[in-house]
This record gives sequence, C-alpha cells and structure tokens, in this order.
Amino acid sequence: MRVLPGSAGKPGPARAFKLLAVGAVVLGVLWVLSGPAPDDEAAAETMAPATDRTPPPPRSLAFVPRKVADGVANLFSGHSWYVPPPPPPVVQRAPPPPSAPPLPFTVLGSYASAGGVPVYFLVKGDRVYDVRIGDVLDNTYSVDGVSHGQLQLTYLPLRISQSLPVGGAP
Repeated sequence: MRVLPGSAGKPGPARAFKLLAVGAVVLGVLWVLSGPAPDDEAAAETMAPATDRTPPPPRSLAFVPRKVADGVANLFSGHSWYVPPPPPPVVQRAPPPPSAPPLPFTVLGSYASAGGVPVYFLVKGDRVYDVRIGDVLDNTYSVDGVSHGQLQLTYLPLRISQSLPVGGAP
C-alpha cells in the first residue's frame, strides 16, 4: 500500500482547507436555520398585519415531538360502527272519557200493589229511598225503568246509563 505525501501523520494544507470548508458550510447552514437577520425582522414587522405581533418560534435542529391536536382520531383505537336507534316517539294519549262513579245504591226490595205502580226500596249508607220510575235521587240519578231484572238509572251530570240488579220483576 502506498502512502500519499502529507496524509500520514501531519495534516497538509489541502486537508486543512477541506476541514475549514466543511466547517464554514456547517456554520452557514446553522446561520440560515437560526432565523432571519435583524434587517429582515424589521422588514417582516412592517409587512406583517398589526394584529399579529407574536414572534415566530426559533428554528433549531433539535427534535421537537409534535403535539396531537384535540379531536384527531387515534388510528389504532377500537372503533364500533354501532349506531344506537333513535328514542321511541312520545305518544300523547288522550285522556280517558269521563265515566260515572259506581252506583252507591243497593236494592233492599220492591213492592207492587194490585194494579199500582211498583215501588223499589234502595239503600245508600244509612238512608232508605222508596223510588218509582221517573223519580230523581239527590239531583244526581234518575230512575228510568226496569228491563230484564235490572233497574235502569241515569247519572245526570254525564248522562250515562247504569243498571242495578233488582232480582225478579214485580
């Protein structure tokens, strides 16, 4: 193997020149990456809008990890394509039609004289009523007639017909 002159122990002038050139290139790159010159900053401030006065971040060759912005999807997280069904529609129900209260009367008995109109004895609490067809009880119930062993009463406030068993027809 042949040794070139000036390359064996002592650095020659060519090698020193190459090292200086590489050093100058590295310094030039660092200077360019470090930011604009002071004159360029003044020109940049005059051209920038008046509302934006924040200085640009310094440039460096150091590794700066990027921050993930909020709302960016993680590509490796679990994902489901399930979409819940919409809630059932709210059904507005109509109020129930008014109804008559249960009959407060019980039949005690009946009496019919020969050729006369039958009389029915009704009990409400501790009170006994003797009623005939066409009578009105407490301005609430009217006695309408008898059919098939049932005394027909009408609840007057709502005009609802009700029946009360009387046993046998007299």
